[in-house]
Amino acid sequence: MGDPYTAPLTQRTNIYKVPEALFTLDDMNLEQVSVINRHCEEAMNVDNGSTDAGDKCGAVISYIRNVTGGVFPYNNMIFGYDWDAYEKATDDYFDSTKNPDWAAFLTAIHVDAST
Repeated sequence: MGDPYTAPLTQRTNIYKVPEALFTLDDMNLEQVSVINRHCEEAMNVDNGSTDAGDKCGAVISYIRNVTGGVFPYNNMIFGYDWDAYEKATDDYFDSTKNPDWAAFLTAIHVDAST
């Protein structure tokens, strides 16, 4: 399973969700986005991605940018530095040098005697 934000097909066919949530796309626009998404998916499925798939899938982004007046439609949570503060707590918890209860943690998940 890949990262949906970096998988081209998933990224391009789901890029409408942020502008929709911000009400810069309405139901009429979503019907057009659906048609463009279908063309993108069809192009990707022809011979494992035809040569024009990039253009057809890029049309989704172009359409949304044109309709919304150039609103940047990406979900900014994809950028790592935004999540560093949240990840640090988890990373520290699983780091034996930073977690004073490391031995108790291993015992609790039944891996203290494993190699």
